[in-house]
Order: sequence, then structure tokens, then C-alpha cells
Amino acid sequence: MRVIVYGADGTMGQWVVKTVTESPKDEVVAGVTPRKELLAPGEIRSLKSFEGEADLVIDFSHPSNIADVLAYGKRTGTPLLICTTGFTNDEIEQIKQAGETGPVLWSTNTSYGVNLLRFLLEEVAEKLLDYDVEIVEKHHNKKKDAPSGTAKTLAGAVSKGRGAYKYGRTPEDGARSLGEIGIHAIRGGTIVGEHDVIFAGAGEVLTFSHQALSKEVFSSGALKTGRWLVGQPAGFYEMKDVFMKEEKA
Repeated sequence: MRVIVYGADGTMGQWVVKTVTESPKDEVVAGVTPRKELLAPGEIRSLKSFEGEADLVIDFSHPSNIADVLAYGKRTGTPLLICTTGFTNDEIEQIKQAGETGPVLWSTNTSYGVNLLRFLLEEVAEKLLDYDVEIVEKHHNKKKDAPSGTAKTLAGAVSKGRGAYKYGRTPEDGARSLGEIGIHAIRGGTIVGEHDVIFAGAGEVLTFSHQALSKEVFSSGALKTGRWLVGQPAGFYEMKDVFMKEEKA
């Protein structure tokens, strides 16, 4: 595949470039670096200036770049794998609408382990409706958004039949409300990413955990997902579609 990496100068973008470059089946045809002062060979500031051909765009950048990404997809029909988090509800709707002109997949986490956890949680949560749910996520001290997009995704997986989200707690909050889902963010050091989903019942606690040991789990997952996306018709996809269609195949 000929891959455009959007946000190629960022931490995750650099990992994607490394993973694609090391793959004998794929190549990076452009790295988009909107905020970089001095461009290296093969780097561009915007997809408006890309004149080559590509089979896939992998976006690990910033929400402010989404208009450029979607405009390119609409203009060319190139599959878009969007892995950026922190979008507004309106921007998410724009991403979904972009599926009308080409295949688009948005995922807050491209780790196959995290996504499998998400699907398992949907089944477990329905059977433990009388259990309190708390989600704790840990990331490095450079991460800007909190809670993580993955924590929000996991919260969505267990939210059916429960109450509102509670982001952290203060001494003034008092006892937890019935059915609420507690979400807590920890930032420190170089933690790649850890997520715990805790089901606390009467006399027992059941905890589901995922720990990313290297960011390579996200870049390799993105490349694998992107390869799947390239073979799909126009439409908006989620990671569940990848799992379901791979099982059928």
C-alpha cells in the first residue's frame, strides 16, 4: 500500500512511519506535518499540496487538521483511517458523513487487544447491571486530553442501562450516585497506556485490564486495520466491523 501519514512528526506518527517503512508490502508516499518549521524530503504541510497517488491515509495528528483530511478523502475517495481523539460532536458527525464518498474508519485506539476488551465488556455489562462500574486510565505526562478517548469508548461499552458519567471525584461529591460510571485519569512519566474497568458488586470485584507495553501495538494495529479498510466500499466503519468481517472471512 501507498500510505500517507498525517502527523508524521508526532510520537504516534513516527511509529506509523517506522512500521510502514519496515513492511515489505507498504511504503510511505508522504508525511503531513502542518506545524513543522523545516520540512524534510517527502514531507508536506497539507494534503492540498499532495500531487501523488495513495491507497490510504492514516491520521494520528490533531483535531484541527480534520478538515484537510476529510477534504482530501472527499476529493479523491482515498480510504481514511482516523486515529486522532478529542473531536467535538460536530466533527464526529463530519467524519461519519465523509463515508459517503469513500471508506472511513475512526477509532480511538487501534490496539486489537483493547478493541476485543471493548466487545467483551458490552456482553459482561449486561449481566452485571447491579454492579458499580469504575474506569481508571493511565498515560504519560505529555498526553493533553483527559480522560483518554479509549476510556470514553470503554465507558460507552458498559453504559447501556446505567446512569451518567462521573469524571473524577472531590470531597464535596459525597457518595456515588446509583448507576453512575466513574472515570478517572492518571498522568505521569512515560506510561504508554493502561486501562482498568472495575465491576464492584456485593462481596466481590471483577476487573478487566489492558496494558500497552509499546506504542508499536498501535502502529501495527493501524497498519493492519488500514489494510482491511482499503478493501471496503464507501461507508463509515468502526473497529467492530473489522472484527466481525474478519471472523466471517
